[in-house]
Amino acid sequence: MDFQKYIHAVGTGVKGNRDLSFEESEDMMHQILNQSVHSEQIAAFLLGWRLKPETVEEFRGAISACDSYITPKTVENSIELGYPFDGKAKNPYIFPLVAKVLEKSNLNLVVMGDEIQPAKAGITIKEICTNISLNSNLHYFDRADFFKEMHQLTEIRMRLGLRTGFNTIEKLPRVANSEYAVTGVFHKPYVK
Repeated sequence: MDFQKYIHAVGTGVKGNRDLSFEESEDMMHQILNQSVHSEQIAAFLLGWRLKPETVEEFRGAISACDSYITPKTVENSIELGYPFDGKAKNPYIFPLVAKVLEKSNLNLVVMGDEIQPAKAGITIKEICTNISLNSNLHYFDRADFFKEMHQLTEIRMRLGLRTGFNTIEKLPRVANSEYAVTGVFHKPYVK
């Protein structure tokens, strides 16, 4: 579908906005991830989508598209930890300590990271995992490797400088095929 229709759906204001269907949301996300549309169009859509706001069905479609780009690498007996990709500015990371505790129960902890994403500009998981020795049951996945299409949107997102639906979507890549995941959320549709 023409991407302009997606921008129009989320960027025309209260009277003209409409929700995207699952299929439209999935197509929108494929076009963004493939960068088959201009970066200005991507930024316009993300801003409008955030202000509309996103729906459960839109998130489901977007996550479905994301899943098609990721080839999971199974980590048995694991729990995925969905930290934000925008870094922690005020709170410390405790996952290295949690991994040590989980080791006693024969559980693996999976974390994912990338370059800083907008909005908080703190220390990232990538910085932690590439600068300390990790416990043997702590598995770090770099998004530049497992989901390069989302990684390649970092510059556009940083130029926009605002939290978008991507800040929520990126927390659940299911990269390790873990049966369980723990993540904090702030988006009501995402909670559902």
